[in-house]
Amino acid sequence: MQACTVYGQWNICMGALCCSSPVQSEEETSVVVVPAVTSTSNELEFTRGNLLVFVNPNSGSGKSLKTFERRVAPLLRRNKIKYELIVTTGRDHAKSVVKTRTDLDCFNGVMILSGDGLVFEVLNGIVDRKDFVALLPNLPLSVVPSGSGNGLLCSVLENTGKSLKQKQLMSSAVEMATSTSSKAIPVSLFHVQTDTQHLLSFLSLGWGLMADIDIESEKWRKTLGSNRFTLGALIRTINLRTYRGRLSFKPYEENIRFATSTFYNVYPETPNSRIRKQAGIHSDESSINGTTDWSELHVDTLVPPLSEQTGPDWTVIEDEFVGVYAVTLSRISADGPFVPNAKLDEDRIHLTYILKRDVSSRMDLINFLSAIESKKHLDMPFLKKVEVSSFRLNTLSEGSFIVVDGEVVDTKSVQITSTLLKTALFAL
Repeated sequence: MQACTVYGQWNICMGALCCSSPVQSEEETSVVVVPAVTSTSNELEFTRGNLLVFVNPNSGSGKSLKTFERRVAPLLRRNKIKYELIVTTGRDHAKSVVKTRTDLDCFNGVMILSGDGLVFEVLNGIVDRKDFVALLPNLPLSVVPSGSGNGLLCSVLENTGKSLKQKQLMSSAVEMATSTSSKAIPVSLFHVQTDTQHLLSFLSLGWGLMADIDIESEKWRKTLGSNRFTLGALIRTINLRTYRGRLSFKPYEENIRFATSTFYNVYPETPNSRIRKQAGIHSDESSINGTTDWSELHVDTLVPPLSEQTGPDWTVIEDEFVGVYAVTLSRISADGPFVPNAKLDEDRIHLTYILKRDVSSRMDLINFLSAIESKKHLDMPFLKKVEVSSFRLNTLSEGSFIVVDGEVVDTKSVQITSTLLKTALFAL
């Protein structure tokens, strides 16, 4: 144990500066930066890089901080990678940090010990910056699984041929996050527009069955971990709810505006130096909630905003839905290959939906959910599948959630569209 002396809101510890901030509610945020340094002066003489690390102490089973201290930090020190550790204190804490840090482009990358929810928060904090267009692809993220949903990490590991079994998954994630040989590989991002805000998504949008299972099983997160989804699925199919909605979509067409990107080395170059080399390619003077013209960032510039009518090339379905689920990556979890052929760097949205009139029994849905692990769910005749460039959902009844990347978004209407924007993920 380190000996600590408390000075106001800070603990001064041997070898590191640790935070001890006042208790906050979920809605409150604070920017508490915890510079963590190696313990001896010799180790500080040479460093290969610098990471900003976010740990959500409440994610998954609540062991993320212990995972960092025991498995991650020793390897970072051994590999002479400096880091600043921020233990999040509530909702939007990480978002506030990345939104306001003036030196964010001086880090080689951002490490996240949590699930997909904190990745979503960090990305949308970056998007609130004026330099977000240039920064997003040049500030790579690494994910060490600590939450119950790890679709992004599992999709990256699958893409690089790594095992997704629990022990190997953690080992691979730690290795990618701490290696000085890590590459940054591109992952496409998608524009989410609601009645009140603009967001970026990297993984999924759900409403109805899958969204209900995700959110309503949250109460078992600490006790059951990822097994909460199994229990939630059983309960939700037995007590099935359906919802009235209007689903509109524009079928996918290849567009010359979209191009795949190449990987780059995480170290030693920083985003600042990469962006300087790319000066003139993107404007960095736009703000997501200010003057950004989102149509210019869309792959298809003719997609109308949510407030306008869709065109004749859109398909519109108004009906009673069991659920709508759209994904942009291959996996929604380690044992959830929802769209196995989805790629990390592409502009397709894989939209699926189930209509109440197409389901003959609750057992159909139980079979559907249990078949996801074996990839046989796509053969179910009641599951409708279509590749789209954009889709819009208007909810016409109460009771479900609109869930983006595992996070509830408070809206009755939403539109998701493929963009030219990309983030980057650590990989080996």
